[in-house]
Amino acid sequence: MTTLSARPATGFLYVTRLPPSPSGVALYAQDFLEVLRSLGPTRVVIMPARPERSQRLTEFFRLWGRLRRAIRERPDDIVFLELAGRGLAEFWGAVLLGRSGSTRVWFTIHDAPEISGGAFFFSLLDRKGFRRIADVLSRTVGRRAERFLLRHGEKAFTLSETGAQEIRRRFGDVRPRTVAHVVSHPALPLEKRPYIFLPGYASGMANIAPVLDALDTAPLEWELGIGALDERTARELRSTVVRRGLDSRVRLLGFQSEQELLDTFAQASIVVRWRAEGWAKPAMPQHGAVSGPLMRAIANRCAIVTNDNRGSVACLRDAAAIRVGDGETGAHELRSALSRLITDDRLLGESAEASRRHYEREHTPLAVAHQLESS
Repeated sequence: MTTLSARPATGFLYVTRLPPSPSGVALYAQDFLEVLRSLGPTRVVIMPARPERSQRLTEFFRLWGRLRRAIRERPDDIVFLELAGRGLAEFWGAVLLGRSGSTRVWFTIHDAPEISGGAFFFSLLDRKGFRRIADVLSRTVGRRAERFLLRHGEKAFTLSETGAQEIRRRFGDVRPRTVAHVVSHPALPLEKRPYIFLPGYASGMANIAPVLDALDTAPLEWELGIGALDERTARELRSTVVRRGLDSRVRLLGFQSEQELLDTFAQASIVVRWRAEGWAKPAMPQHGAVSGPLMRAIANRCAIVTNDNRGSVACLRDAAAIRVGDGETGAHELRSALSRLITDDRLLGESAEASRRHYEREHTPLAVAHQLESS
C-alpha cells in the first residue's frame, strides 16, 4: 500500500449502506460507525439500502458528485469505504479517489478474494447476452483497477487473516491489514432460553433435517427458530414439522428486521451454521469472508455448531465452537453435537463463556478501535 503524508486526519467520511437494509454489511456498518466516531468526527455518505442499486452507472455518478462536494468541505478527512458484493459505485469511487493522489482512502474488503465482485457487472451488462462481456472486462481491465486500488489506496483491511491471505494469493505483493469484525455490545437477557437458532439464508431441507432430528429427541422445552428460507424449502419444512409433530416447537422466522434479528441472537442458547455441501473453498469467492451471523452468535454468548471453514475459523477456535464436517458424516456429527449441548449444561455453559471471552478480547467497538489505531 502507498502511504501518504502522516498528517493527522480531521475525521472520516464513511461511505456505506446502513439499516434498514437486506445487506449484512449494513448491520456491520452500523456497529463500525461506532468505532469511527470514537476515533474522530465522522460524516456518513449513505448508499441505497438495496445493494443492487450500486450496480447502476447513475449511482456511481451520483456518489462521485457527493464525494467531491464532501471532500472540498473537509479535504483532510479519510474516506473509508465498505467494499462488498457488487458494490461497483463504491469500488469505482475508491479507484478514482486513489488516482487523485490527494485523498486518503481506506477500505474494507468483505468478500476476499473478491474486491468488486466483478468490476464491470454494471446493471447494463449484468443481463443475458452481456454477462460474457462484463466477465472479460472484469478479468482484464477490472482486475488491473483492483490491483491499482490495493497499491494506491492508503489502507486496505480484511476481517480475517484468511481474507488477507486470499488477497495476497490473487494479487501478489500486496499487504492488506487485518481488523476484527466489530459487534456492538448486545443487550443480553438475564437468562438464555432453551432455543436453537439457524440464521438465514437457508436453502434445502438437507441443511435443516439434522437439526430437526436433534430437536425430536430433545426435552420438550427446547425450540428451534429458522431464518429466511426460499419458498420451496419453507413449504417442505412446514409439511415435515407437522408430520413429525414438531410444529409447536419450530418457528419459521422469515426475513427479520435488524432489531428482530438481534433479539433472536440474544435469546438463543445455540446457533447452528451448517451446509451439507460445505462452504467456499480456498481461492473461491468469499473464502476469506467472515460470517456476520457467527460473529453475532459469539457476541451474544451462544454455543456454536458449524462447518463454516472461511474467515471465521480462528475466532471459532477461540470461542470453543464445535466444528463438524460436511455431507452425511457432518450431519451425524451435527446431530451428536447438538444432543451433547442440549443435555450437558456444563458443556453449554463453557461454550457460552468461551464466546464471551473471545468477544470481549477481539470484537467490541473499543477493541476494534485500538486495532484500527495501531494498523
